[in-house]
Amino acid sequence: WPTQAMATYLKPLGLTLNADGFRLALPKPALEKATSELPAGQGPALLLAPSGSSDDWPDQQWQALPALLQAKLPDVRLVQARRSGSLGERAAQLASCDVVLSSDPISTELALLNGSPLVTLERAAASLPQRQGVQAVGDPSQLSSLDAAHVLQALGLA
Repeated sequence: WPTQAMATYLKPLGLTLNADGFRLALPKPALEKATSELPAGQGPALLLAPSGSSDDWPDQQWQALPALLQAKLPDVRLVQARRSGSLGERAAQLASCDVVLSSDPISTELALLNGSPLVTLERAAASLPQRQGVQAVGDPSQLSSLDAAHVLQALGLA
């Protein structure tokens, strides 16, 4: 369930959701495999997870982003999010990276459950858990007008 929906469901029951206190447990072999598939290098691994939907950040923005990132941080290791495989494999890939940039709802939820540092384009800030390393950038309903400079700033590269 999305974190906000879960919290809304639990509130009338007198229960609360502590997103900081929960982390998805992933099998060690899956994490080792995902880590072994990362690009070589010592720089931070940044996973890019576009949704590919019609209301996503435009393709040309996603395609231009790697050059902008590498101009700001030459040793960054860019990773494209898995589109296939089990949710466990996808979660392990996300967990193996240092930061996740996502407009994909599944990748966003898995990053939140992993406790991964996350910048999301597809969620409003109010719907995210309040914890360090998790932030929203732009207006999810207006991604076509989101400037790459705002994304770089959210990633700490402006």
